[in-house]
Amino acid sequence: MTVTYGVEKCPDKFDEYRCSLPEQYRKLAAEQLREDELIRKQAIDQMRQWIAKHPYIRRCRTDAVFLLRFLRQRKFSIPKACEMLERYLALRQSFPHWFQGLDPYDKTMLSLGDEDVFHVLGFDAKGQIVILIRSRNFRVDKYDLVDLIRFLHMNMEILSCDELVQVAGVVLVVDCFEASMAHFTLFRLSEMRNIGPYINHLLPIRCREIHVIRLPKVAASIVDLLFSYVSPKLKHRFFFHKTISEAVSYLGKTLLPSEYTDEKEEPKALTHVYSKRIRESREELQLLDQMEIDVAKFSTVWSKTGCAPGGIDAGMKRLSLRPDTTPSMARVQTFFPCVGRSAEEFAAQLDEIATNELREDDSLREHSLAAMREWIRQNGRLRRCRTDDRFLLRFLRVKKFSVARACEMLERYLTMRQTYPRWFARLDPDDADLRAVLDACCMLPIGRDPASGRIVVFGVVRNFDAQRYNSDTMIRLNMLVAEALADEEPNQIAGFTHIFDNGGMTMAHVTCWTLDNLAGYLRSVVNCVPVRLKENHFVSVPTFAAQISKYCLSFASEKLRSRIHCHSTVEQLRLKVSPELLPAEYGGKGPSLKILNERFREFLATKRTTLLELDEMEIDLKDPREAAVHEDVGEVVADGAVGSFRKLSIDYGNSDAVIREASMPSDEPAAVLPAPNLDKAPAHYNNEIDELDAHCQQLARDFLRETPALREQSLAQLRDWIVKQPSIRRCRTDARFLLRFLRTKKYSFINASLMLERYLACRVVHPHWFKRLDIEDRQMCGLVEAGFLYPVLEKDARGRTVIFGDAGTLDPKVYTVGHGCRMHMLVGETLYDDASVQCAGFVLVYDLSGITMGMLGLVTLNDIRDLATYLNNAVPMRIQELHFVNTPSLALKIANYTLALMNEKLRNRIMCHRSWEDLHKKVDKRLIPQEYGGVIPKEEHIAAFKERCRVYRPQLLALDEMDYEVGRELPDSCKKSHVAEIETGTIGSFRKLQLD
Repeated sequence: MTVTYGVEKCPDKFDEYRCSLPEQYRKLAAEQLREDELIRKQAIDQMRQWIAKHPYIRRCRTDAVFLLRFLRQRKFSIPKACEMLERYLALRQSFPHWFQGLDPYDKTMLSLGDEDVFHVLGFDAKGQIVILIRSRNFRVDKYDLVDLIRFLHMNMEILSCDELVQVAGVVLVVDCFEASMAHFTLFRLSEMRNIGPYINHLLPIRCREIHVIRLPKVAASIVDLLFSYVSPKLKHRFFFHKTISEAVSYLGKTLLPSEYTDEKEEPKALTHVYSKRIRESREELQLLDQMEIDVAKFSTVWSKTGCAPGGIDAGMKRLSLRPDTTPSMARVQTFFPCVGRSAEEFAAQLDEIATNELREDDSLREHSLAAMREWIRQNGRLRRCRTDDRFLLRFLRVKKFSVARACEMLERYLTMRQTYPRWFARLDPDDADLRAVLDACCMLPIGRDPASGRIVVFGVVRNFDAQRYNSDTMIRLNMLVAEALADEEPNQIAGFTHIFDNGGMTMAHVTCWTLDNLAGYLRSVVNCVPVRLKENHFVSVPTFAAQISKYCLSFASEKLRSRIHCHSTVEQLRLKVSPELLPAEYGGKGPSLKILNERFREFLATKRTTLLELDEMEIDLKDPREAAVHEDVGEVVADGAVGSFRKLSIDYGNSDAVIREASMPSDEPAAVLPAPNLDKAPAHYNNEIDELDAHCQQLARDFLRETPALREQSLAQLRDWIVKQPSIRRCRTDARFLLRFLRTKKYSFINASLMLERYLACRVVHPHWFKRLDIEDRQMCGLVEAGFLYPVLEKDARGRTVIFGDAGTLDPKVYTVGHGCRMHMLVGETLYDDASVQCAGFVLVYDLSGITMGMLGLVTLNDIRDLATYLNNAVPMRIQELHFVNTPSLALKIANYTLALMNEKLRNRIMCHRSWEDLHKKVDKRLIPQEYGGVIPKEEHIAAFKERCRVYRPQLLALDEMDYEVGRELPDSCKKSHVAEIETGTIGSFRKLQLD
């Protein structure tokens, strides 16, 4: 076959594709791959453009049939197809001994072809090509694993050029009859690790089914280990048949050789046809070796994806991708079987949970894993991280396949591991302290609940020697158990049930916990550790433990509190937990704690390497993109949030800031802005943006990483996400609006899209706070004229907008907390679109001297919690400094409570001042109103703001027409708090728990 194409990435002329698929395959392509003439043409053109612009691809085939390998394999997802091509090129160069120099006339290749190892049987009824591989015909005394891989890959390269195979895929039948142990020991551990990513991510061929016939028992463990490197999607396509008749009943007799079917006539196989085609394709195979990519440029990618130019195995060892050695031919097989259920019943149960509770299916799982790996690859803070399916699925399943939230949890998880190494590092079952508390049966899994499929973890508090060990050891034990069990897929899907026997608890068990340890541990469990905690049962809680219990409860969400059950006696526990599970010591039918613990120690031995390799993951604790634009205003002290708040009342030094020039309002009224387009997919996007001055350009470049190319790319990506987001029905898509979120999140697409979703959801959940932002509303206008909140006319020396608030103007007899919130939103929404505000941020100054008890009575604890959560997670504004002046002592408790709910970054930007003179040391007094020591009278600031509200009025009212569907998967930051308000605080909440 004469090759008519080359490997120039930018040829003078591309080949013109003409579809010659039969009607059956055209229909398959349309139904399964979403392929039609237009999509195919556009995808090929875009992929060619991507190759041409790729800085590291030097030479590559660009003919249509070659590119269609990747496009059809990835169902015309251009980003995924491009990613696969990139990996394909890099892998060819990283492992030349496998993939280069493939010559059908090579002596070894010809000999293997004559051995009848590889048979192309023909096409089945579905149009899939069926291939038979006979293990016994592969002579291990003559060939090695490299020979086998090269031979199989050479055949697959030619098969993947066949458009019928690209569309319908391949069915592999592997006959292991008479395969010896020598066949299986060919696969060294390092080779198995390398083959897994190749099959999962780099082979551009649609493998539809893999049938393994007559697998010897001696090979089961080796095949199982190889199986653990295969993606979950591919696992479901494996079928194991003990006998030929079982395989024939599934595959049919049409294509299989007569030795399998007892038929007299041998079916006409295509082996000779394909052998001839391979020989004719010699020139094509040699041309593949001329393709070239700069592999060195992918060193950072390899360190995160598990592929390394020096061998994928090396990269995987660095990244802790070593799988557990527990046999698991399918995800339902586990070290802890489900009592009373067969494997098939348990599999069906897990499938039902995954579908109904997690929304999981093959397509969503693969898409989410790919998106999460891409996020890891692009995240500059993540230096080393596991990227295997099993690890990433921990986070995706906990967050019900919300990629944004899963990525957020992974980042918190890695940060927590490095922040608290005394808890998370060296989780070694053989460590002396951990071995001692394990042997004491302090905490262990006792089995799996047949009704729910959950793994049940049992803790006995009295077995923990609180005189010898402190709370750090207890936390390490908890983390050891969680990390080991979370690596099993059934536990990720069905979740955990925890039972704690508090009988025999002493004061030493309580006092061994410091408040810092307790608060830090509880926050890590709630926000960072990827386990689905479905039930918590506490038995025999002593009265003196109520205080620490209510403190723990204050850190729990309402959802978690609803899963806590308290039982006064063990008898009451037996009514809630299956007797088949409970240990013999508790009147159950299960084994004793000692026997259960021995079984658990066996399990931990299989996980020890995986647990230790977690320490090799690394994240940059200081975000390199974060600018040090504020001063350190004091450390968090041990006496809790009150101490933190009091520490904030310290001022430092004088400020010699020079006021940045700002234009004064004109006497002529400005034109009213038109209402924005709310169509989520408009015919034409509004790309108008404000030009940045030199100062803001430097801020955007240095602190936000903004470049024109990144800005354009991020806007396109965010718009595409909005179009594909079913929950978003109507939304602004103009550049000014979207840049609010992109600049606030420093062009992290995941974080920006998550904030936008939370912003839209909060507007729906709390309309009394965020809607009807109308300056012509009597009450809103009254607050504006009273000077409750307004931006001052001039910016500070750093280009930041200063907002001034006078809390004393909020009359509790006329206004509610909702009016105050709407006022803040009114100010924000008139400023958020300003490019200088997006880049430089805000400085807020609040005068609290006029606060009264009546004003404090307007605010409930739920209001504070919801507002703080919104401010932390959903407000697209860069708050640089918060100044409180003249804070009265009676407001301290509410302020302290609010501060405790803020994230640490925002807390560090809060400063309290006893007087205006103290404020003037931090904020140039010429900026604030004349009445407080400034230059411009208060009424001029207010008049300018009223005019701004008038100009923005159509735009503000149009925001109410944005539409977001709030379903059961509402972002956590937007959910209403349904916890009853109680005067006695968290202890009252604890009393409201379910008691037997």
